[in-house]
Amino acid sequence: MEQNKEKGKVKYNKLKVFLTGYLGFMGIKQNPTEILVKEIISKKDLFNKDNIEIINHKIFEVSTDYVDNNIHSFYKEIEHDKEGDILFLIIHFGLSPCSSIPKIETTAFNYIKDETKSRPICDNDGKCFLSKLDTECIVNNLNKTENKKRQCKVSKDAGKYLCNYIYYKSLKYYEKISNVLVTFIHIPLFEKYSLEQNLELFKRFLENVKTLYLK
Repeated sequence: MEQNKEKGKVKYNKLKVFLTGYLGFMGIKQNPTEILVKEIISKKDLFNKDNIEIINHKIFEVSTDYVDNNIHSFYKEIEHDKEGDILFLIIHFGLSPCSSIPKIETTAFNYIKDETKSRPICDNDGKCFLSKLDTECIVNNLNKTENKKRQCKVSKDAGKYLCNYIYYKSLKYYEKISNVLVTFIHIPLFEKYSLEQNLELFKRFLENVKTLYLK
């Protein structure tokens, strides 16, 4: 790996990507994130170009207990390269029904509120964890389109439910591991931002990560 002096970032040889989505909830029989993730996996040859490789995915039940019981087996699939030449990227997808464009989250707060809990996720942690991904730069680039129509936005509030919960777990777990980046992307309903639009945005998202972090 080498140091990018201009941006202060380490450059890696290869990017390995892991994806997660959620099952349906609150009357939504099939979560759009499940559809999107499975579509990406089925067409991963379109995204596995040069030094980018989509490795695996997992669809989670909308339950804190399910996340707790399954998230570490997901983490174990990520093998850290001893030479530091591989960058791992975990992309968690969640649904934001009220949004009209995808939101890339920067922050996970130490708080969970569901049917049984309303408390800090971990009493020993601080207020929040921040993603190491250069989200602002990526979003700015993604919004540079010919029609000048905004395609996504930066968000600093992933909510207080399962989206924030899984993001918090991952950001905490990889806080001090430099070659693993974690991000969370909230997508709208497909009626507002289609599956095809999401796939195109995802492709451009990976291209931007490649530009920023790979040699």
